[in-house]
Amino acid sequence: AEVRNPLNSKESPSGEMLFPGLFLDQLPRQCFLSDNESVVLSSWWGSSETPLIVSLKDSSVTKLSGISPLSSKSDELAPHEIQKESCCSILDVCGDSLLMAVSSPVQPQQLCVFDCKSRQVIGRNSFISRFSIRKIKQKAVSTNIITTPSVTATTETTPAKSAPTDSEADISNLHAVVFKHEAAGVPFDSILLFPKTLVVDGMSVTSLPVVVVPHGGPHSITPTNFIASSAFLASHLQAAVLSVNYRGSIGFGHDSIESLPGKIGANDVADIMTALAAVERSCNLPDDANNSQQLPSLDMRRVCVVGGSHGGFLAAHLVGQYPDVFKAACMRNPVTNIPAMVTCADIPDWCFVEACGIDAYDFSSSQVPSVEQLVAMQQCSPVRYIDRVMAPTLICLGAKDRRVPYSQGLEYFQLLKSRSVETKLMVFPEDVHAIDRPASEAEQWVAIAEWIKKHV
Repeated sequence: AEVRNPLNSKESPSGEMLFPGLFLDQLPRQCFLSDNESVVLSSWWGSSETPLIVSLKDSSVTKLSGISPLSSKSDELAPHEIQKESCCSILDVCGDSLLMAVSSPVQPQQLCVFDCKSRQVIGRNSFISRFSIRKIKQKAVSTNIITTPSVTATTETTPAKSAPTDSEADISNLHAVVFKHEAAGVPFDSILLFPKTLVVDGMSVTSLPVVVVPHGGPHSITPTNFIASSAFLASHLQAAVLSVNYRGSIGFGHDSIESLPGKIGANDVADIMTALAAVERSCNLPDDANNSQQLPSLDMRRVCVVGGSHGGFLAAHLVGQYPDVFKAACMRNPVTNIPAMVTCADIPDWCFVEACGIDAYDFSSSQVPSVEQLVAMQQCSPVRYIDRVMAPTLICLGAKDRRVPYSQGLEYFQLLKSRSVETKLMVFPEDVHAIDRPASEAEQWVAIAEWIKKHV
């Protein structure tokens, strides 16, 4: 059925984004309500996964809102901003009841049952208010990891700080705020996650370092749900974690998606800097200004970037284009040199489309890039700015990655090393693009946290 709602991302008079289109991977196993005329599904609406009812009778779309995780302190709903900025994923349907997984940036997933007729939650599981990271020791987590020493300007090596051996982070101390931005008429969001009580080594602090985390894809999203790695960085480092859903992210309409191909390394980088500046203005208010959202003060002298895949591509761009802003970087399987990647990756279409434009690739056959296309790929590659990079850089690679060849990060490491930029390489021999084997995932995030602690 045709969905007769506006397929753009303009805002309504109330400021709420209108229906941006459908952005989903699959339908629930059972997706029909009892009337057999209504389909229920979860789709990205801005930065939030949102449950929708699509009528096959009149093609209307109904947004189910107000569903949120329970507060960690009571059985009441979480605060208003968390109700609005949470993610709801429909898992199954029985009659007019929906089984959903509900989460927010400060609450892990919970199961709930939602009744479509009464528009009420009729059942929940108990909430989880704490998560623990116990006895994480780098040497015990992964015994087959390959590392190279840190390289400083004087080629001396500095031993890495030991990983935390017994820490417990209380996520009830975390708070999240979603910021709205716009560039060239296209909206995008950023999500700021930060600890409400600022204590480092038993001492109160007045301002927080900033960890910028761009997502991969680039046609993906950082959702307003619970992300353990972000919660870990915010709580363990006592830092503000800024995730930017730059133009090209899903959930913001067709115009947003099509605005990025051919402009990677430019539009996405500009959006991150726009979000960073806007968040700084909102957080670093004069002493007599009204801070109704209880935003933290940010220390803009201590800004770093962490990203994987296209997020690693953006991390490399940011430290190259803005060397005075970013004091450290952590990259996970980053794209760094697109001309060197296009003929050996399992996504050559990505290289053509994202670097040269939507119509640059013929999906009916394999292609060899033209000289003009290779030049365009080089122009948007982070290696273009390698001579400007000053930030100490940690690079984590999965040796079996076919999506972004291992050689991309290795070449970037060698380029930094030859320029006396402090850098460290961690290779996970059995991991692929995601570096998500349990031991490897724990190892890399501990290493990332310790790298930031050392350099920011």
